Amino acid sequence: MMRHSTIPWLLGLLSACGSNTVPLSDAPGAGGNGAGGSGGQANGNEVITQRSSDVDLLLVIDNSISMADKQKALASSLGELVQRLINPRCVDGAGKPVAQPGTPSLACPAGSQREHAPVASLNVGVVTTALGGRGGETCSSGQEGQDDRARLLGSVRAVTSSNAHGYLEWPGGDSSVDGFISLVRSHVIAAGEIGCGYEAPLEAMYRFLVSPDPPAEVVKSGAFTVQVGLDETLLTQRGAFLRPGSTLGVLLLTDENDCSIAESGQGWLVSTVNSGLPKATPACETNPDAAGCKSCGVPGSGCEGENHAAMDDHVNLRCWEQKRRFGVDFLHPIERYVRGFSSPTVVDRDGHEVPNPLFALQSGKKRAPDQIVVAGLVGVPWHLLARPGTHAPGTPLALRTAAELAADGVWPAITGSYQAPPTDPHMLESPFPRGSLPTWLTPHADPIHGHETDGVTAGAVNGPGDLQYACTFPIEPRDCTLVAGGCECTNHGINAKSPLCFDGAEYSSVQRYAKAYPGRRQLDLLRALGSRAAVGSVCPKTLSGSPRDVGYGYNPLFDNLLARLGKSLE
Repeated sequence: MMRHSTIPWLLGLLSACGSNTVPLSDAPGAGGNGAGGSGGQANGNEVITQRSSDVDLLLVIDNSISMADKQKALASSLGELVQRLINPRCVDGAGKPVAQPGTPSLACPAGSQREHAPVASLNVGVVTTALGGRGGETCSSGQEGQDDRARLLGSVRAVTSSNAHGYLEWPGGDSSVDGFISLVRSHVIAAGEIGCGYEAPLEAMYRFLVSPDPPAEVVKSGAFTVQVGLDETLLTQRGAFLRPGSTLGVLLLTDENDCSIAESGQGWLVSTVNSGLPKATPACETNPDAAGCKSCGVPGSGCEGENHAAMDDHVNLRCWEQKRRFGVDFLHPIERYVRGFSSPTVVDRDGHEVPNPLFALQSGKKRAPDQIVVAGLVGVPWHLLARPGTHAPGTPLALRTAAELAADGVWPAITGSYQAPPTDPHMLESPFPRGSLPTWLTPHADPIHGHETDGVTAGAVNGPGDLQYACTFPIEPRDCTLVAGGCECTNHGINAKSPLCFDGAEYSSVQRYAKAYPGRRQLDLLRALGSRAAVGSVCPKTLSGSPRDVGYGYNPLFDNLLARLGKSLE
């Protein structure tokens, strides 16, 4: 598993913010809204300090291999999200939907009202998770889709946009919703699955929305990764996309753990093509946070020159348990992103405290932290997120809110607690079978992920190159001998006895399921944001029926996202 973020969940504050501390709590309804006095709590109920009728929605789409199925599922579900933002449903006094008028300006039937105020105007932008190799040999910025620089997709792909900046605008009123939804779907699909395998959804999100000085390039200079120049194009896009004082929604779609490599230090080592990175000192094995935990590449470490053998350093697993394995955490800390959505100031690349662009005064308006909602479709079983009574086949899935995840004690199961791993074995990160889960010897014995793969046998000379899955879901079968691109059931998948390739009798070249790995870092962020977050599984419960069905695809997550966004609409 990836080294857990150093967030002492039950003990204190985010000290990385200096004087602008951000409270972190597992109390029901709690959220990291303390910065600058915005977004407090009253008796467990969130107090919204500011509202807007304009919504800016940013979709952060994983564009690495194996994502086409999830992008397709999101595209088919997105109509409900956009439709309900623009033309909210009418609900009765108990909150039950009773109608949806043809246009936003029409009245609801007697005895009902809109579930929330219709948005006056809506911007939708898409960025991908591909930020290049930070100076390493892989994920070259010269290859399409490998480094999209967190710029809006309409500016880096051949896809129709509403403007030269690369995002989509719905102007309000009774303008055509169907045509707008079609364009939003086209942007999601245009992300593709040709992106860098070191996915950085958190940093891509941060770079586009928050970073005060996004780099024009990230390169290797001597022994270090360095940022060069200022990406004026991105800053112009951000300035056009984010309206002054608007309500902001962010939706993450990714099937792997975040690998937001830092743009300084020696982050380039993560994306080198050769195996054999320096080992870690023995102290790292028992406590990666210990003072004696360091890299054997550091003079005075006591293990200078000790490097991993190829069998222990597969390049596909470079983002897994870095501190324990290498003595160095090459990734940005989760606190960076909590602060980015909560604090009036952030730290620039030179270490200076500067105003946070998300909360800057523009045209007499200033966005409040409680106007920002982040939702994640990530690697976590929906079974762990479901509200009681919605597990059974044929029953529409309903997901717990952030407050319910805390109150029902779900967070420790899916993210662990400080220095403790998750209690649910599906959320443990390991290339080896996780003891309590069924293996390939009893195929498809587990209803959540099928079974554990035999990655060691399939790893050959470079050792295991894949982690075990958090969840899987059925897809339309495809023969990998006939499909180019992201197909899992080649010789490797068959030899690894992957549950994705099992047809009920044998392992074959026909892929029947898609997979996701534990999304621990994304979940850490969502947990820290409390009531400003919504959590969903990238493995949908069902893709059968109409995309308008309440339990279809990713619609269950949209219920919680819309409920929270609705509080910030006027």
